[in-house]
Parts: sequence; C-alpha cells; structure tokens
Amino acid sequence: MNTSNIQHTVGPMVDCSMGLGGYRERLTDSVVAAPTAIVEALGRHGVGAIHSTSSTWEEYWSFRQIAAESGGPVVSGGGAAVTDELPASHRLRWIRSQGDIRRAVATTRSEDRAWITVQSSSPDFVQAVLTEAQKNDVRVALRGSGDCADCLAEGDMFLGFVRLLSRSAVSHPLDTLVEWESPDGVQRARQLAQRLGTRGVGITTELVSHRRSVFIREGLNTPFLETLEPILPHTRHIREMNRTGGYLAGKRELKKSTGLAEPNRQLAKRAQDGWNGVLEACEATHQSVRLLPGSRAPQITTVPGYSFKEELAMLAHLGCSLDYVLDSATAGARTFLDIPEDAEQRLISNETGQDDDPTRYLLSLRVATSQ
Repeated sequence: MNTSNIQHTVGPMVDCSMGLGGYRERLTDSVVAAPTAIVEALGRHGVGAIHSTSSTWEEYWSFRQIAAESGGPVVSGGGAAVTDELPASHRLRWIRSQGDIRRAVATTRSEDRAWITVQSSSPDFVQAVLTEAQKNDVRVALRGSGDCADCLAEGDMFLGFVRLLSRSAVSHPLDTLVEWESPDGVQRARQLAQRLGTRGVGITTELVSHRRSVFIREGLNTPFLETLEPILPHTRHIREMNRTGGYLAGKRELKKSTGLAEPNRQLAKRAQDGWNGVLEACEATHQSVRLLPGSRAPQITTVPGYSFKEELAMLAHLGCSLDYVLDSATAGARTFLDIPEDAEQRLISNETGQDDDPTRYLLSLRVATSQ
C-alpha cells in the first residue's frame, strides 16, 4: 500500500468504552491507586479522552480530580449504570419504579453528565429510561441484549459489537461468541448493525477485551501487564501463569478469583467460528454504522491505553482503511460524543513513507501533553 501522500491532523485519541476504577484487596489500600494508575497509563499511551460506560460516583469524582491535576484525560459519561435486574456491582443502580428512573436521570443531569448507561434485556425498561432521558437531553448507552437495540434513537450508543446477538443483558463471553457461529446469526447481526447505523446509533467495538475474556491464554504476554496490578490485583495470577512451573497454579487462582477459565477444545472451536462471524459482520458493516473503538479497559489482560491501540490495529486488519480508523479513534469519536477538542492537545503527523506499515504507523500515535 502506497501511503506516501497520506498526511493526518488529529486531536486526542478517544477510547469510547472504559472504566474509571478497579478494586481493593485490603481496606488499608489507597482508594485512589486504581484511578491514578489508569490516568498514568492513558497519558503514557496517548489517549486524551475517554467515555466511561459505568462507574461509581466516587470513582468518577476521584478520576476527574486526578485527571485534572495531571492534564487529562477528558471524561465523557460516568456514574452508575441503571438496571432492572438484581445488581451484581456497585457500579449499577437498581431501578424498581418510574420514580427511580426520574431520580437516576436527574442525578446524571446534576453531575453535568450527558449520558446514562442502561443494562437490561427488557425493551420496555430500556424504552422507559430512553423516554425520561430524552426529556432531559440525556443520551443513552445500552449494555444489554440486541433485542433492545431497536429502542435506541439517533445519537445513542450500543455497547459491544459482539453483543448484537445477545438475548440477555449479562451473559458469559463464551456464550456470546457461540451465538455467532451460524451464518444465519451473522446475517441477523449485520442487518441489526445496518439498521442502527441508518438511525444514527453508534456501536462500540470492544473486540480485544471480548476475545481475551474467552481465549485467556492469548493475553498472557500482553505488554504492560504490571500496570494493571494496582487496578486489578488478580492480574498477578496472569503473571504467575507466565512463570516457569507457575502456569497451573496461576490458572487455578485466576478461576477462583474471577471465574475465568478457557473453554474445552469443542467449545473453543465453536467460539472461534463465532469470532470469525463477528469479524465478517464488522468488516461488512463498518461503512454503514459509526463504529466507536473502545477497549473496555481495565479488564484482565486489557491495559488502559495500550489495548486501545490493539483495538485500532484489529480494525485496520479487518479491512478498515487507515483514514477510517484514525477518524473513528479521534475526530469521529469526539464529534459523536460531543467532546470538545483542546486546541493544545493536537498532533500533526509527519508524512508517512512509501514503505511504512500503516498499522505500525497507527500504533505510533502519541498525543502531545500540554504543560
């Protein structure tokens, strides 16, 4: 590919699907260790803005303070996601009535947040939140079943391309991939993605994090894993799996701590077939829907900042042009999320040489940090 005449001017890279915190193993551990580590990692890898799909409000406030003191990143979204199901996390707000929905949306507005995240497999619940959100100029991001996606309106967001075929708000990543193994499933997902694109709904990618949640072994040698330990302490089990004689012990502890375990050979084959279907659908629809690159970091072997670049490289290898990937990761994402561009955080690339690898060029992107 001759890229000698390509020149790009881009602002801060934008990770459209991120968390703002981790967890503490001991009560004596610092409550700001996780957000501090995330902010440092994002700065190191050139991500200047993020969209948080869910967090506790305490995580949100701490992250914003730490980010402001260090010069970034800009934060979109944040706050607890609303759900009509028994919550399994402090990052979820359990909704039992219409009044609960009104209060949740009002809280979002009072914190100057333009987004509220919904986690549900009920179209009626998603529609109820969407109706209240629209009254208050709040946009909706859905992490849920694909059956609920048709409720979304222009400017809303569906979280996770792989979840387009999901029938429940929360399902095991392996089960989600297996749903894609049939050609009929891939076709249904393509049609839904194109419908959402026609209506102006964006879809976050989250491809790397989903694959690594199923094929855990592939992430064992991810660079910068040590930066995850202050955020997700059980990352040490992954690192133990890489030590001589430590694989089985680390694998056992990882399963006990997180529930993560690699599929057996038969299920792995089905999951790989499903993964191939995901890539086929993603490649076929990327021109007709706004794909929003998102890492869903921090997750196991998914490192803030670095794994976002892995996500961009995956999109490039799917057949998305370099211009498409660059725009999706910068100006396109900022425009969709209504993130203002800081004029001092601008990168003007040098012309790329004829023999340059576009993917290597893409991964070399850095954002100038304002002093």
